[in-house]
Amino acid sequence: TGGAWQVGYPLDRERIASLAEAVKEAAGTDPMATERNELARYYFGELARGAATESFISATARLIEERDQLVRAKLDTLAELGLAGQ
Repeated sequence: TGGAWQVGYPLDRERIASLAEAVKEAAGTDPMATERNELARYYFGELARGAATESFISATARLIEERDQLVRAKLDTLAELGLAGQ
């Protein structure tokens, strides 16, 4: 694909002015569907429709849980040191 892939619909001043039209276009013909599917195949391999989204959501949930565990561990350490709430 050359440079960076654009697979979404950035909202600049021009697109904001015609937001309703932009939403109809994205929901209808979706001119970026091919690029988005290429990107999904690149990162997730060949997947059934919707599987890339599920994979992304699962990975995100795992990262959030990992972050929460790290934050809890840090707060526990601060509490043990008498530094909690600072």
